[in-house]
Amino acid sequence: MTGPDSALRDGDRAALDFAGGFNARLREVLCTLARRGAAIRQDEPRRARQILDALAPWPFYKGGQFLFDLLEWEDFMIDGEPPAVLSRATFGALLDLPAGWVDATFAAIDTHAPEFLRPIIANPPVRWLAATAQSTVHGVVRGLAGLVAPPTTADADRGADDALPPLQGGFYLYEDVVLGLFDLVGARLPSVAGPGQPVREDAAQDGEAPDGGSTPTGSTAAPEGAPSTAVFPIEETFRVSRVEDLEHDWTLRGDATLAGDDGLQLTPAEREKAGTALLNVPFPSTAGVSVDFDFSCAGGNGDGFAVFLIDGAHDTDVGGYGAGLGYGRGPDGKGDGVTKGWLGLGFDKCGNFSGSLAGPCTEDVGRPNRIVLRGSGDRAEGFPFITGVPAPGGLDAVWADRAHVQVLIIDAVVTVHVTRGDTTTTVFDGVDLKLVEGQAPMPETFKLGVSASTGWEVSRHCLRDLVVTMPTAMPLTVDGADQAPAGARTAFTVTARNDGPNDAPDAVVTGSTDPALSDVDVVVSRTTGGATATGAGRTGNGTFRQTLDLPVGGTATITVSGTVDRAATGEVSCSAKIESVTCGNTSPDGSDSHDTPLTEPVPKADLKVCRHAAVSLAPGAEGHIAVSVENPDDDAIDPADAELVFDAPTGFEWTGTAMFTYYHVDGRSEGSGETTLTPSLEDGDRRLRLTGLQPFRTDQGFVLTYVLGIRAKADARPGRYTDGKAVLADSRPLRLTATVQDAARPRAFTNNDAALPVVQPALPEVEPGGTGFLAVTVGFEQDTGQALNSLTQQFNAPSGFRWSGFVSYSYYTGGRTTRGGEGDLEYKLNKTGTILRITGAPPLKASKGLYLTYVLGLTADENATPGPRGDGKAKIGKAGQLTLHATVVDAGDPFRCNR
Repeated sequence: MTGPDSALRDGDRAALDFAGGFNARLREVLCTLARRGAAIRQDEPRRARQILDALAPWPFYKGGQFLFDLLEWEDFMIDGEPPAVLSRATFGALLDLPAGWVDATFAAIDTHAPEFLRPIIANPPVRWLAATAQSTVHGVVRGLAGLVAPPTTADADRGADDALPPLQGGFYLYEDVVLGLFDLVGARLPSVAGPGQPVREDAAQDGEAPDGGSTPTGSTAAPEGAPSTAVFPIEETFRVSRVEDLEHDWTLRGDATLAGDDGLQLTPAEREKAGTALLNVPFPSTAGVSVDFDFSCAGGNGDGFAVFLIDGAHDTDVGGYGAGLGYGRGPDGKGDGVTKGWLGLGFDKCGNFSGSLAGPCTEDVGRPNRIVLRGSGDRAEGFPFITGVPAPGGLDAVWADRAHVQVLIIDAVVTVHVTRGDTTTTVFDGVDLKLVEGQAPMPETFKLGVSASTGWEVSRHCLRDLVVTMPTAMPLTVDGADQAPAGARTAFTVTARNDGPNDAPDAVVTGSTDPALSDVDVVVSRTTGGATATGAGRTGNGTFRQTLDLPVGGTATITVSGTVDRAATGEVSCSAKIESVTCGNTSPDGSDSHDTPLTEPVPKADLKVCRHAAVSLAPGAEGHIAVSVENPDDDAIDPADAELVFDAPTGFEWTGTAMFTYYHVDGRSEGSGETTLTPSLEDGDRRLRLTGLQPFRTDQGFVLTYVLGIRAKADARPGRYTDGKAVLADSRPLRLTATVQDAARPRAFTNNDAALPVVQPALPEVEPGGTGFLAVTVGFEQDTGQALNSLTQQFNAPSGFRWSGFVSYSYYTGGRTTRGGEGDLEYKLNKTGTILRITGAPPLKASKGLYLTYVLGLTADENATPGPRGDGKAKIGKAGQLTLHATVVDAGDPFRCNR
C-alpha cells in the first residue's frame, strides 16, 4: 500500500518486498518440481508409483503431506499466472542457502552465547562435533549442488521446460513435488554398493576399497537378497577407447581391448590370442534374457568368437585358446574353460569348437563356419557339445554387412536368430537345455561374457552395440479399410499383444503415416487383459507414438485416423512397430504395415452426416436418434430445395417428432429462430421425409443436428438393428442403428416422476477424445406458469466424460410441429468441465404439453476405456433426479459418419 493513506514505513515496505520476493521464489521452486514430477507420472506411471510407495512409510513424507495441506500450498501454486521454470543450475545455487544458514548459526553461537554455555561450547569434543556437523552440511550441500547442476548442455536440453506438462490442481500435486525433487537429485546420485555388491574400480579413490583394503579387479561377490530385474536394460555400444568410459562394469581380460568405433576387439588378427569381456552385473535367470549385438569377423580363418553365460555368483578368467573360443577348453593345455560356465554359443570359423579339442563330443570332426552350442562346465571339466548348424552366409563379416545376433533364453530354452543385411535366420529354435544330459541346473543369476580366440589361423573379432534385456514376445498387426475415397477420413488399426513371458510396462508403439494423410489422430480404442495406455498418443511430421503398459496376455488396439488429401491417388499406407525399454521383443512379427487403395475423390458438395447417439428401447417405448449434418468442404450449398430422408432400422418406426439445433463447432449456438419442421411419414412410418434444409450458413464449422422421435414396434424382436439409413441432399448414406430391449429386462432412461418427467431420449456414443451430444427432455404436465429461468438446472457428466461447452435447445408442444429456440442459453462450467449449470433460460413458462429438449456437447476423455457409463446426473427444479448415461465406443468406427 503506497498511497497517501498508507501508514507503512520504508522498513515495512522493504520487509514486504523481501517477503514477496521470497514467496515468488518459493512458488517457482514448488511449481518447477511439480511440473517435473507430473512429467514422470505421465510418461513413467509405474516408476512413479513405485517411488511413491517406497517413500510413503517415511515420517518425512507423511509430515510433508500434512504441512503441504496445512499451508494450503496447492492454492498458492495454482492461483495466478504460471511462474518461470527453474533450471538445474539454479537449483544448485539455491542449495547453497542451507550452508549459509549453518555458518550464520555457528557464528551467532560463538558471539552471543550466554556465559553459562561458553564452557560447554569451548569443550574440545563439542567443538569437534560442531565443526564436523558444519563440514558435513557444507559437503552435502556442495555435493547436491554439483549433482543438480547440468554437467553438459545436452543434459540441460533433456529437461527442456517447454516440454513439461502444466500443473493441475488435485490430489497429485504434493506427489508431483516429491517426484520432481526425487528425480532432480536422486536420479544423478552415484550408485551405492550395498553389502556384498560389486564395487567398480573407479568407485574407490587411489585404488582403495571403503574399508581401506585394495579393490581387486573384477571383484564380484554375489548380491544379497533376491536378484532384481531393475538392471535391465543393459546397453553398451563399446564405441569408446577406455574401460572407464563404458556405461557398465566390465572386466576385459587376455587380449580383449577397446577400439573406438570398431567397438570391443576381442582378438587382433594374430596367432595364439584369446580375449574375454565379462559383464560384472548379475541378472536373474528366471526372467529369461535377450542378448543382441552386431559383429565383425575378418582378416583370416581362425578361430571364432562366443557369447556365454556363467553362474552370476562367480568370476572367470579367459577360457581356452584356439578351439575353445574363450569359453570351452583349449587344445594341448592352452587354457581351461571358464569358471562355472552354463552355456556357450560359439561362432566357429575354423571348425574345432565342434570337436573334442573344446570338450566332449559324439563326433570328433572339425566343422568350419558353424554355429555351435556347448553346455555347462567348470575349468577342466565339462563343456559338452550339444548341437551345431551351418552359419547362414558364413562368418566373414564387416560392419557394412550388418551382421547381427539375437540370443533368447527362456526357462533354459535357447533360441538364436542371425541377421545379415535384411535377412534373418532362426538357427536354433527352442533348444531345451533341461533335456541335455549332464547340463547343470540353471543358477539363480547369470553373468554375461563375450570371448574370442585364435590359434594358427587368425581373425580380428569385434563386437559392438550390445543390448541385454528381458525377453517377451510382442506381435503387432496393422489393418485398415479395403479402400477409401480421396478426401475422406480413413482409419488404420494397430493391434499389439504380449505373449510373454515378461510384462512390458514400458512398451512403445511407433509408426509412420502416409504424407497424403492430414489431421492424424492416435487413440487407444480397446484394451484387454490388463493392458492400458500410459499417455496420450502423439503425432507429428508423419509419425506417431503411443506408450502402453502391456502385461502378459494383454492386448491393445490403437486407432490411427487421418483425412486423405483430395488430390491423392494410388494408396495410403501406415506402418508400425512395437518395442520396450526393459524388454527385448522376441516376436518375429513385431512390425507390420497396411496399404489402403484410393478410389475417386469425395465430391465437394457431399455433406458429412454423423450419428451422435444410439437408442435402446423396450418394445412399444419411444426415444430419439440424433443426426448431425455439416459441410466440411470449401464450396457453398443451397439448402433450400434439399430433401432429407430417414429410414428407421428394422423393428422401429418414426413418431413424427423432429427437432433441430444449429451451432458452430467452437460451441456457439446460433439459435433456430421461428422455423417450424413439418415432417411426412411414409412406408408404414418407417420413412421420415423433410423437405428443405434450414437456411443455415454452409461455410466450414457450422452444423445442424436433428433429434428425431423413434418408437420400437410393440411386436419387435429384441436385438440390435443396423439397417437404418439417412440421406441428406446428395450425401452418401449414413447407417442408423437402434436396439430393441428384451421385454423382460427393459431399461427406461427416465426419472419416473409423473408430475415433471425428465427423460434422456438417446444414448450418446462417443469415441475417446471425441465429442457427441447428450439430450435431456423435460415434459411439463401441469400449467404452473413457472418461468424456466427460475428452475435449478444442473447436469453432472458421466465418468470419463466432460461437457464441451456447447449448449443448445429446442421445444415443441406435442404432435408433429416443432418450434425452434428463441435466444441463447446462459450457463456455467466448473473447472474440470464435469458440472454444467443453466443460469439463463429462454422466455418460456411451464405449461401442460410443453416439451423442452436440451442438447449438450459431451467429450470423452482421450484415455477413456470403451464401455458404458451410467453415473451422470440431471437435476431440474424439484423433479426427481435423472441418471445420465453415455457410452465410450472404439475409435475410428467406420459407421459413425458417412465420410
